Formats: sequence, C-alpha cells, structure tokens
Amino acid sequence: MESLIYEPANPGNLGTIIRSAAALGVNRIHVYDAQGLLERGTKNLREVKRASMGALSLIEVVAIEDSKGLQRFFSEYPYRKIATVCNGENSVDLPSFIYQATDLVLFGNERNGLPMEITERKDVQRLRIPMQRTLNSLNISCAFAIIAYEYMRQFE
Repeated sequence: MESLIYEPANPGNLGTIIRSAAALGVNRIHVYDAQGLLERGTKNLREVKRASMGALSLIEVVAIEDSKGLQRFFSEYPYRKIATVCNGENSVDLPSFIYQATDLVLFGNERNGLPMEITERKDVQRLRIPMQRTLNSLNISCAFAIIAYEYMRQFE
C-alpha cells in the first residue's frame, strides 16, 4: 500500500500519519504539499519531524509540489486508486474492502477532504470508514491509522 495525502494543513497530523505508516507497513507516502509542510528549514518541517517521532527516516515520503506533478503522478500510477470519503454514495465500507498490495489510498485534507475531481474520477474507487452517530468524519491521522491497520491485518 502507498498513500497520497492531499494538501495536509497540519504538520502534527502529517507527522503522526508518517509514524503510523512506518508502524503499519505502508511502503511510501506521497504528499501533495501546497502548504509547504515538507520544505527544508521551516518550522512546519520541524513539527512534522517531531510528530513523526523518528519515523520520517524509516519510510519514503515523496513531495508533490504542484498540480502538474499531481496530474502526472495520477496518470502514471499503474495500480488501483482508492479515495477515502465521508459519505456512503458509491463507496465500499472498510470492513468489506479487500486490499491489493499495490493500492494507492488517497486522503483529503483536514478541512475539505478530497476534491470531487479526484473522488469522481473513473479510475478511483471510494472507501468509507463506517461510524456510529451523526459524525461525518474523523481526524485525518486517525482515519489513516484505521485504514492502514486494516491493510496490515489483511496481509499478515
């Protein structure tokens, strides 16, 4: 499994995602980094490193810096693309989902999720974490950990 984190806004969340990824067997994280969280020498990168608790050196993190790079990445990624979504329309609930080792799981940012131009692509499947009550989303780092754990569980 690889993941794409789309425009993360919070460096602490990104660092926590990286730590979870390293612990749960995610091979690589791609970050569409419009906020510059991975720019060298910045306060944001220091916060990402701090939250990752050393895991930044254990996993490959690839920054995608602009929309052309993102489009190129999408068109060149040869395997399944799975968008995490909050609503159930045309989505599979996580307990029913069967992973493939080469899946790319896409996570949207903390405020807006993934844009429709990604979730509505014909080459993208939709995955949802079912929740009780009327909450419509989880913190991105929590959602990432749940989905990555299920991936690891299926491949043990």
